[in-house]
Amino acid sequence: REVRMIDKFTVTVTCPVEKQDIHFDFTYLEKNHSWIVCDRRIASGTGTVYEAHNLNAAIKDILTIE
Repeated sequence: REVRMIDKFTVTVTCPVEKQDIHFDFTYLEKNHSWIVCDRRIASGTGTVYEAHNLNAAIKDILTIE
């Protein structure tokens, strides 16, 4: 039986000030063993890269966005 891991998902956070949804796309880069997190509000599509074992830090970062 092949074990497969989730390698792409989106987290939606409601901004407490503007009351609008903010979407963050998480994508796992297998060859780098890292996650890239892209904020859809940024038109360039650039994102922040986190080491695979730091996925918890990535999620904490988006939950404490200013």
